[in-house]
Amino acid sequence: MSKKVQIILLSTLGAIFLALALYKVYSNVTAKKAFEIQVVNETSSSPLSEAEDLKIKKAKYYSIYSNGKIEKASPFKIKKQTVDVDPTILFDSYTQNNETRIKLKKKNYKLKDQNSKKVITDPNYKRLINRIVEDVRYEAYTLRLFKEGNSSYYAYYRINAGISNAGYLYYFNSKNGKFAKLCKLENGVVVRIKKLDMQY
Repeated sequence: MSKKVQIILLSTLGAIFLALALYKVYSNVTAKKAFEIQVVNETSSSPLSEAEDLKIKKAKYYSIYSNGKIEKASPFKIKKQTVDVDPTILFDSYTQNNETRIKLKKKNYKLKDQNSKKVITDPNYKRLINRIVEDVRYEAYTLRLFKEGNSSYYAYYRINAGISNAGYLYYFNSKNGKFAKLCKLENGVVVRIKKLDMQY
């Protein structure tokens, strides 16, 4: 390789790294606080009811930015939102292209809250679940659903991957069909969510 070609390659790589660095800085500057969440350090195989969560465990609070960044936040209060679903009843797993995928065991299924045993009839929860099935690449350990207001739906999907306690927080807007993976949480279970950015 000639010296001239080496110089061109180095210059190109330098320009790429500079562009990536500037984009990262710009993203951090323009990112907005989009959501706030309440998280508890719950590790049992059966999700605790919300009352037990808040009574037994010390909750932590975080802000989620529009770029997925997470930082500590001040406590907030909001009404009960959670619906706990048993993922072993809902999903089957299979392998495709060396990846774990999930599918619904039944197309026509009843969505039931593990704690209250009530059947959830709101069809938008199922719309959210269908979108999650298309995205995830791990079996589910915990599936917790939320609703805020008339059109904001959320799901906390904790993966079943050995020693990992990581989980993903999803958002679905029933009015405009917007679906997004908001962030990845390494530990804890989401108990409450509050939307800050009304553009979502």
